[in-house]
Amino acid sequence: MPTPDFNIAPVDEAFRTLSKILFGRDVGSLKDFSPYLKEAMMPYTIEPSCISGGQVYMSNNLYPKGGKFVGPGEPFSCRGRKHGLLRQ
Repeated sequence: MPTPDFNIAPVDEAFRTLSKILFGRDVGSLKDFSPYLKEAMMPYTIEPSCISGGQVYMSNNLYPKGGKFVGPGEPFSCRGRKHGLLRQ
């Protein structure tokens, strides 16, 4: 999946300012720390919503296969017994 263009300049400037405050000096660009920061990244997955069939973005791939997922924009009332999501 292609990564959208992102303007890193304001984030990098804030990082440099923070490093000066914390360490008393500029420690370099945020991009210099990219390999270290990426170590903790987990791959995300996209699962279908059991309510609408729309895409639900999952923060990692550790959720059970065949699980039921509901997107944040879907009405809470749809998550009830009618759809078999809650145990009775």
